[in-house]
Formats: sequence, structure tokens, C-alpha cells
Amino acid sequence: MVAPSHQVKILDRIPMGCALAPFAADAKRVPDRKRQAPGVSTVLPSVSEAFAKAPSARITIAQWTRRIASITLQCGRDARRRLVWLRPWGGFRMRKLAFMRLAFAALIPLAFSIASPLSGAKAAAQSAPRLAKLPALGVDANHVTVSGLSSGGFMAAQFAVIHSATVTGVGIVAGGPYGCGLGGAMVTPACMTGTPSGQGARLVAEMNEMAGLIDPLAHIKGQRVYLFRGAADTVVGQGALDALRDFYKGVGVPEANLQVLGAFSAQHAFLSLTAGSDCGYLGAPFVNHCGADGTTGGLPRYDQPGAILSKALGAPLSPPVNSLSSAPQSFAQAPYLSPLSEMASTGYLYVPEPCRTAGAKCRIHVVFHGCSQASAYVRDSVYGKLGYNGWADSNRIVVLYPQVEKNALAGNPLGCWDWWGYTGPFATRYGPQTRSVQAMIDRLAQSGS
Repeated sequence: MVAPSHQVKILDRIPMGCALAPFAADAKRVPDRKRQAPGVSTVLPSVSEAFAKAPSARITIAQWTRRIASITLQCGRDARRRLVWLRPWGGFRMRKLAFMRLAFAALIPLAFSIASPLSGAKAAAQSAPRLAKLPALGVDANHVTVSGLSSGGFMAAQFAVIHSATVTGVGIVAGGPYGCGLGGAMVTPACMTGTPSGQGARLVAEMNEMAGLIDPLAHIKGQRVYLFRGAADTVVGQGALDALRDFYKGVGVPEANLQVLGAFSAQHAFLSLTAGSDCGYLGAPFVNHCGADGTTGGLPRYDQPGAILSKALGAPLSPPVNSLSSAPQSFAQAPYLSPLSEMASTGYLYVPEPCRTAGAKCRIHVVFHGCSQASAYVRDSVYGKLGYNGWADSNRIVVLYPQVEKNALAGNPLGCWDWWGYTGPFATRYGPQTRSVQAMIDRLAQSGS
């Protein structure tokens, strides 16, 4: 039998070595701490130090967490084998020491998400030229409007439900109903091309309302809603549009506030006056031009940004300007991102010149791009050329274009907005992407510097 003094040394070497072992493949081994039960102040610096030495800044939290978990489990098995040798007169002290350290080892994934960069976006931000922060413009954050295509359509729908007290209008292009992706990635095909239930979406919303996870649904009755799906869309089916219509009717949106368009022979894309792709084209940048009846046979092209803003704002708009008073600007998203949001380092903003004046109290519209439609993949096709900015310029609207990046390891290989749970509780106010976008809106609503 091993002597008690030897047992203490064995146990003292287990947990911290195990806890830091996951970093050994990508960083120099961090020396063991002194032989005492560590507190948070000793664990967190070790994690940060190990990450700082890692040669690859693209390692994601998911990768590190899996590595930590596997080693922590092995650590637990090793510790249990050694605990067998504890003698009665020394058992309590040594058990306490071992289990305290194993508890801290198990908490390292949480500590890592707090003490390290949130994603590859932040790592890229550190190596890229310094970006400006969002300006404090004093926008009207109590009358927000949102719109989006595809995954951005799903995101617009859920953002408008979650924050229905402040979102007064929504435009959904080739999207689907709130909460449809709660079953995870396996149910996304059914949500897109099957027959999702508008009543089911309402039940999910009612449960989240009772739990205090979203704003009261009564606010949705006052929203102005634009729903669109091209009749030739091969990505999102008619069932998704029907479910959206049924959801909004079910929560009490009056007919006058609800516009449903499904007859255009359009593919899966935003429709723009200036797009170069034909109405039936499927592919990047997912911005097409279509005539009013889905053709270009002498009929005017359909201006979808103008149609969305007109419906969402509920008032006649001044025609779009031919020459913008300003230019879209990039900004650093990192200061506003919640942990695990998987959003890009750079976002975009259009601020008409009159909205830069103190006290202008301009409105704000948020545009959610579709999958593979962030600026990293289609350049300025959405934030610069789609058509929102011309309408914004003549109607005193600030347009926010938040961006999501691709990350296959995080379950988002196409750079989609989260409507099936790859970031966590996506259908609630605590969803990382929803919180991040709301933080951007809050910043734009501030006054002063």
C-alpha cells in the first residue's frame, strides 16, 4: 500500500495537469501551479495564457471545448483510480482537494468562453486594420423595422417576434415561421420545403411568452408585415410562406397590415432594380431583377427594398434618390457580440447625411443577408447595391447590415443566420445573435459620442 505522504503528491499532480493538457497540442505546456487547491484567479490566467500561445487563431471554442471535455473525463478516471488508495485517516482532506480541482477542470469550458476570443471573427479582427465603432446617432429604437432573405428571412421573423415591443414592421423574403428550427438541423429541410405549421409556431411563441423569453405577443398585432416567396423558388417552398401567413393571422395581425406575395416567377433571391442576374437565376449574389409579373417583357422591374420599406413603415415614402448623400461604412462588430454568436468581425452601416446631425431622430432598418450572402462572399451586393440605401437617403432611415461568417465546425458551413440552434437559444431574447444585433441597435440609439 502507498504511504499517505506519497498519496498526497500523486493526487496533487492530477487535476491541474489534466485541466491544462488540452492545450498541449497547440501551445507549450503551462507549468503546474503550486500544490494548493486553485481558485478561479489561477485557472483563468492559465487558460488565457495557453490560448495566447496557440499558433492558430482560427481554433474555435467548439474545438477547444471538445478537447477539454475528453481530457477532463480521462482526468476523472485517473483520479478515481488513485482515490481507491486513500487511507481512512487521510481520506477527507485528499478527497476534498481532488474533487475541488476536478470541479474547476470541468468549469474550464465556461471559463474559456469568457476569457478567450469568441470566434474566428474576433481573431481576424485583431490582425485586420482597426475598424471604427458604431456611431451614437440617437436613432428611434422604439420603432425598428427589419427584413431579410432566406436564413435572414427566418432571422427577421424571429427577431420581430422576440422584440415585438420595439419592432413595428418586418419584411420576410423566402423565409419561414418563428421557432420552426427548434428540432435542430435535422428539421430544417421540413421547415424550408415541407409544410411547417403556423399554428405550431404560435404555440411555441406562446410558451416562450409565458416563460418571459420574448416580448408579449400582443405587440405583433400592430406590426406591418410583408411576406414574399417567388413561385419559381427551388430552395424555400410554398409551405413556408403559408405557415408565415397563418402565424401572423393567428396572432391577430389585421388584413390591412399583412401583404402576402407568392405569384412572382422569381427564384431564391432579393429582387432589385439594379441587379445584373435574371429573375430565374439561382446563385450568388442572390440578388436578381424581375418585372412586376415575374418577367421583363416591357414591364417595370420590381423594387423589393422599396416595397418592403413602404409596407413596414406604413406611410407613403419619398422616391429614392439617384445620388446618395453618403457612402456605406464598415464598423467593428466585435464590441457588440455575445459569446458564441459566430458573427463576422465587420458589419456595415448606411447613414444618410441628415441623420448625422445631433437630434435628427432618424428611423432604423436592419437587413439580414441570406446564406453565403455576407460581404465576405458577395462584396457590396447587399449593403451597397441592393437598393435600400437610396430609399433610406430620401426618408431619413439608418440601415444596419450585420454580418455572419461561415464556420463548419460550429455547424454553420454556409454562413447562415441561426434559426435552428447552432449558437444556443436562438428563438429567445438570450440568443447570441439576437442579443448582438440588439446591442448594435442600442448603440445607434445612444446620443452623444
